[in-house]
Amino acid sequence: MILALCIITAFPVHANRKVPSPLGLPWAQKVPDTFRNIPGWRYFYGDSSWGMMVFYGDAFNMESELQLRFANRKISNATLILGPKGLDDYGCLSAYKRVVKLLTTKYGNPAKIKVTESEMKEDLVYSTVCSPVRAGLYVHETIWNVGSFYIVAAVYGDDVDIFIEVDYIFKPLELEQKKAEDAKLLKFL
Repeated sequence: MILALCIITAFPVHANRKVPSPLGLPWAQKVPDTFRNIPGWRYFYGDSSWGMMVFYGDAFNMESELQLRFANRKISNATLILGPKGLDDYGCLSAYKRVVKLLTTKYGNPAKIKVTESEMKEDLVYSTVCSPVRAGLYVHETIWNVGSFYIVAAVYGDDVDIFIEVDYIFKPLELEQKKAEDAKLLKFL
């Protein structure tokens, strides 16, 4: 059983704040299927009509992946995944703190900080501070609500690797994206 130890709403929501374009992407514009060039990223697969595109790169000296999701050919969500290469059992939390510090510099103070720890964490012995993260027993999330975006940064593990993930959710298209995903799923049901 997972126990949420603390949810801190320490800072005001900056919903009306003017926000620089996250990741330099064309958020409110229709993206053609030929869209392939994002500076610093290598196209891997997908297109805007399919609803998803994936790019690879090397951000923060870590193996990185950028996933774009679309609603009506407009970017509705971008997920930046850092790791697993470049993250280890000794530096995962300091790397996460660095990412959060940079996001705070760009977008202001977070609206919420959430730490989730499993009760099993206390029953095990660890060799490093990131061992519980790798085992999936500790997740740290930092959430911003700024302008037209929700931004969620998290550090987590899957029993094998450690990842830092930053989700950029474009509020005006959030509902549209969910409807498009539901329509695709209904075809299979």
